[in-house]
Amino acid sequence: MEQTPQTPASQAPATPKTHLQWGILIAVVMIVLFVVYYVFSVPQQGFSRWIPTLLFVILIIIAQQSHAKALAHRVTYGELFANGFKTTAVTTSLYVVFLILFLIFVPGFKEQSLQMAREAMEKRGNMTEEQINMAMSFTEKYFTVFMLAGTIFGTLIAGAVASLIGAAIARKEGKPAQPAS
Repeated sequence: MEQTPQTPASQAPATPKTHLQWGILIAVVMIVLFVVYYVFSVPQQGFSRWIPTLLFVILIIIAQQSHAKALAHRVTYGELFANGFKTTAVTTSLYVVFLILFLIFVPGFKEQSLQMAREAMEKRGNMTEEQINMAMSFTEKYFTVFMLAGTIFGTLIAGAVASLIGAAIARKEGKPAQPAS
């Protein structure tokens, strides 16, 4: 008597791993934008400062719409939010690895960043030379920590907000999720 393999009734079909694909894609886009900003010395002031964050948020929302579409919009708000946050986590992880490698292989980046920070402090004009030197000494000492912590927390917060928005948008575009029977 031959036995055929049976799958448990509770086992659902595999969910597509769109968060991996989109996380890698978004990380590549963010890395390219970072390199362009560095090569062309784009000042991190005004609107140009917010372009990477806005692009990141838009791409997370598009990723969630893609995930909802891959599942024929039969997903809950929570599932969409989770997918958006997983995408954010993948992107953040890859981007942080890139930044660590960039700091190791491009030591001029730190000096360029510190010089731009000094110029911004001097331009404001509300600090004495001694205060600027003290602030720069502190910033230079903890530059890597500040940069990585700022990147991690900044992208996770922006990703959470984008995930909330994207989940709401993707759910409204699709059909309601079918209740579990």
